[in-house]
Amino acid sequence: MNNYLNLDRMGYYTNYQLSIISGDDYTTDYEKEISELAGYDYCFGESIKWYCCEDDMRVYSTNHPQVLFLLEGEGDENDDVWRAYFQDGKMFKTKVKLVFEEFSIEKLQ
Repeated sequence: MNNYLNLDRMGYYTNYQLSIISGDDYTTDYEKEISELAGYDYCFGESIKWYCCEDDMRVYSTNHPQVLFLLEGEGDENDDVWRAYFQDGKMFKTKVKLVFEEFSIEKLQ
């Protein structure tokens, strides 16, 4: 028996979307290559358990240093919505902020 966790037994489903912000070469099938790197038939547009998405995208982006990738995720929980930007092995990630409009008595109708 190995010492690795069986990640398929536990986990969290997230729906991933990939966009190219800039630097697209219009010949590379980025989604297919990233899916193969991650070990999936296809990673995007459906809910999957992609545990190493940030590490995989950092590695993949070093192979295409001119491309700015946007990976968006929406998890099973209501507030788990985020965006991560990748370029040449670097990453910036931001989570959604839910903000309510300020209340004032004058807004009552």
